[in-house]
Amino acid sequence: MSLEVLWHPPAEEDLRDLPWKDAAWVVREIERLASDGVGDVRGTRLPTGERRFRLFLPGVRVLITFDRVRKILHVWRVLRSTQP
Repeated sequence: MSLEVLWHPPAEEDLRDLPWKDAAWVVREIERLASDGVGDVRGTRLPTGERRFRLFLPGVRVLITFDRVRKILHVWRVLRSTQP
């Protein structure tokens, strides 16, 4: 399932707000998801029918979408979570 990763500006800004080790870890986990399909990903369907996904990491939620036709993993936001 090898996908190209496209980081959108809000996600890049979110990464800059994290400590560098945490940011590097998030990038590694996104790359792992894109290359091997490994990760705790949960999806929801919006009323419009569009699907949105979250990659759950300890203390972090990454908002993503998949473009399977173009083989792109879009990373929209990297949010700190208060839940484990």
